[in-house]
Amino acid sequence: LPLNLKEVRSEAERSAIRQAMLIADGNISRAAELLGISRPTLYDLLARLGFAGYERPETVGESR
Repeated sequence: LPLNLKEVRSEAERSAIRQAMLIADGNISRAAELLGISRPTLYDLLARLGFAGYERPETVGESR
């Protein structure tokens, strides 16, 4: 069990996201709702935590 706070937090976030995604049957909007965060925040977390296959859709007028 890592004691580094950053690692512990990341693992807790990964676990909560995995559980929410399972309950929501992969529905990003529903999973975000279950987690109490916005869809864009969930997409950002998925990318930061290394979840493959979940890319944030570009919105109209958004440039990166």
